[in-house]
Amino acid sequence: MAVNSAACSAWLQSEKDAVPKNLRETSTDPLSGIICDLEKSLGEALSSILQTEMKIAFGDLWTAIVYHTPPWTLADLLECYKKHWIAVFGNIIPRSFLSTIECLSTHLCKAGKVSQATTKLVLQETKMLLEIFSSRSNYDGTLPQASASVNKLCETLEKIQSGTGQNSLEATYEKMEDVTSTQHTETRTESLSVEPSAQGDRHQEIWSVLENVWNTMNLYRLEVFQKLDLSATDTAQYRSSFKEAFLGLQKLMSAVNEILAGIRQILVPNSSFQDVWTLYNFLNKNKVNTSITFTAEEFYNCVSQVMYRERLSIGCSQLVQLEHAIKLFYESVELEAKNRGWL
Repeated sequence: MAVNSAACSAWLQSEKDAVPKNLRETSTDPLSGIICDLEKSLGEALSSILQTEMKIAFGDLWTAIVYHTPPWTLADLLECYKKHWIAVFGNIIPRSFLSTIECLSTHLCKAGKVSQATTKLVLQETKMLLEIFSSRSNYDGTLPQASASVNKLCETLEKIQSGTGQNSLEATYEKMEDVTSTQHTETRTESLSVEPSAQGDRHQEIWSVLENVWNTMNLYRLEVFQKLDLSATDTAQYRSSFKEAFLGLQKLMSAVNEILAGIRQILVPNSSFQDVWTLYNFLNKNKVNTSITFTAEEFYNCVSQVMYRERLSIGCSQLVQLEHAIKLFYESVELEAKNRGWL
């Protein structure tokens, strides 16, 4: 089925216009460049897939049914995938990939600093999403082009991570954080309590540990899901690898449940210092970031701030979605593996 090239061109223009001009002109760091190119390639691919599959499902009525009509921004496209997931996309690829759409929606389409971990995460998620859709169709050549672009971006990121330019990149980020922190403090009203600079920096360090946990879990989920491929050739070596990955999936489920329990305990109304211990003990037990150490008191002070409680609430919702996706995948894999006598 032919893809509407005019709509794709309109999407590209609207996506360009959606980014503030001053941000496009001043964002020169390599990671932002990778994200920008990724959003362009991903947008073109998702636009083609969306039009094709909606036309197949609803015929000429698709424009009256689709959640957002073209021209689309990348954010519009991702919202369309979420809204039409059960009726359309969840029927043509595994429904567990909804968590991939959620992840991309969370980390893309937003101005601001991006970390190497986040960049690697969204590249991996995009690559996996394009691969699963490619197994259905090449969508008039759009997906091979997008996949080739993403592979090049992965190579670029690897060069950044292994090259000598990494330290200078981190220094640039530190300067950006200093400027942002100063601007934010100057524009606060007097009715808000102003944190001392040192304490604010400390809270950001603590929060970065939680962000690292989220990124690590998503990368590990991708790795485990790929290893639990039931379409692979049945060999003794594969069965051993499968069982190991299945145990890894069980551990991931346990970790997600433990983190969720800890966050929910912190978010209860009128929570106290005692309520941080479940999550604090998990972070220490798993040593998610050995370069940053903080006390339970410091952790409590951080998550007691309104801003960080709001972030925790958002993170809790995302973890619930991740938990659901992992559970569905676990149940389907477990049933099939038992039927084959692998477990």
